[in-house]
Amino acid sequence: MVNSGVPLPEIAQVLRHQSLTSTAAYARVDINGLRALARPWPGGER
Repeated sequence: MVNSGVPLPEIAQVLRHQSLTSTAAYARVDINGLRALARPWPGGER
């Protein structure tokens, strides 16, 4: 759900979590996905 862009509060409701902290523990950062979205650093390699 996170990879599909569903907001964390909606995921928490589906999972019936009382706290977003509980839900956030299951949300993992997809480094390769972030690299694909990252913009080049200004003045960096071209």
